[in-house]
Amino acid sequence: MFKYIILIASFHQVFSAGDLLIPNPALVTTQFNSTANFRQDFCDLQELYHSSNRSIELRKLLKGKSLNVVFDNGTDYMTFKSDGSIDERDPGLYVKLLDELARRGEFSWRDSFVLDDPPSAGQTWINLLLWQTETYDIAV
Repeated sequence: MFKYIILIASFHQVFSAGDLLIPNPALVTTQFNSTANFRQDFCDLQELYHSSNRSIELRKLLKGKSLNVVFDNGTDYMTFKSDGSIDERDPGLYVKLLDELARRGEFSWRDSFVLDDPPSAGQTWINLLLWQTETYDIAV
């Protein structure tokens, strides 16, 4: 079983307000908050896959699921408008990659993501990424 999926990432706040795609406030927490947990348990899906003698397509196990994703707020690989929404004309590499993964795996992520700032004082990027992977489904 894989415990982590690491694409690369970090956190702030995003939510769908009409046609705007902005960070989801329900998934926002302070950095290094050890009580926050937005990870989902997909162990039952892995068990289902193995108990079916792998007759179920692995790539479809997340079908219909919404994954909680955290992005780095200062990345050059995502483009935001001044209102904080993703710029759909040029969303950036991370958005395009996740969109393609979601299309192929038939899962969603756009209504359940947040943006995170660089590590707080006294912390490292490694500490931040470890915390993010313990707190969210995907850290980019």
